[in-house]
Formats: sequence, C-alpha cells, structure tokens
Amino acid sequence: MKDLLRLILVLTIICAVSAGLLALVESLTADARAQAKRAEMLRAIQSVMPIGYANEPDRSIVSVNDAAGNPHKIFVGLKADGQVTGFAFQSADPKGYGGEIQLMIGLTADGVITGIEILQHKETPGLGTKIQDPEFRQAFEGKTLDNSAWKVQKEGGSFPQFAGATISPRAVVNAVQRGLEFYRSAQDQIRAKAAALSTAGDSTAADSEPAAVPTGPAGEE
Repeated sequence: MKDLLRLILVLTIICAVSAGLLALVESLTADARAQAKRAEMLRAIQSVMPIGYANEPDRSIVSVNDAAGNPHKIFVGLKADGQVTGFAFQSADPKGYGGEIQLMIGLTADGVITGIEILQHKETPGLGTKIQDPEFRQAFEGKTLDNSAWKVQKEGGSFPQFAGATISPRAVVNAVQRGLEFYRSAQDQIRAKAAALSTAGDSTAADSEPAAVPTGPAGEE
C-alpha cells in the first residue's frame, strides 16, 4: 500500500512539474510568436497597400459590418499629414482545389486593386500553387469591378488559368471579386471611419469582435 501511495505521489509531482514547465515555455515564447505573426501579417499588408503611407497600417484599423452584420477588419494606409492612401483587407473562397484560399487585397479609395497576396491555401504543388506566382497576382493590378470580366480566360474572363489547373485560379478570381463587392457596398462607411482616424490623429482602432472574411458558400466545383 505504501509503495502504491509513493508511486502516486511521484507521478503527481512529475505531472505538476511537467505542466509548470509547459506553462513556462508557453509564457516565454508567447511574445516571440505574437511578433512573428504580426510581422507576417504586416508583410502581406505592405505588399498590397497603395504606396505613400507613413503609418503602420496593421495598427490603423477600422471595422465595418457587411449586409449580414458580420464585422470586417480594414487596414488603412495614412500619409504623414493624415490623408488616406488606400486600404487592405482579407477575402476568401472555399472552392480551391484543396479547400479554402485566403488572400489579402489592396485597394485605392476608388476601388482600384493595387495588389493581392495569397495568405493561405492547400493547392497542388506545381499546379494550383502557381496562384502565388507574381505573374498571376500582377494580373489583378489596376482592375476594378467594372473594367474586367471576373472569370478565368477559358470561361470568357479577364484572368489567366494554368495548364491542368483551373479550379485554383478561379477560386482566387471569385475571392477578389467578392472582396471588391464588399468594398463597394461599404465604401462610404470605410472612408468615413478612415477619415475619422486621420482627423483624430490616432492610427489605432481596436475591434470588439473577431473580424469576418468575405467568403462564399462551400460546394462542388
């Protein structure tokens, strides 16, 4: 009986020490992981944001609800004098070949695309992964809802597809189009809130709710 109690005590101590060590490691690495995550997001924003901003756009945020009441986080580029240079925000489409494709879109205040950046995907290496190629992403620059046909070229649209891979670029086109439609529907709110940021001289706005990402229904291709 004493041996059993001793074993239980030893195991309890080992578990307590292990849990303490795990908590310590988590605490010590939390800041580094948060900084790495922020750096990755900031890089994506900066790669698509219209040039001329002097702020840290990942800290200049407004939140705008879509028609369904879901909040969306909009990153705002501001000049040194507070003028708005443009916006960046996320969009997504669930119909990539390997599942959802998430991306970042950069826009001028007039809704002209200045860049897109692929944030997350599970597409086929060597085929669908070409959505990350600069040549493909550059095809969206300068485009608006009105000056392009929002389909891949083989379907009569303005955007390229790849040999053996149409689903992946189609999903990107759909995600970007959906993002532009959201911006058009909410642009008055976005501009007003961005102007309030610059007027207040405070480039930081906290969201009270997690931000949604414009996306469409999942389904068969």
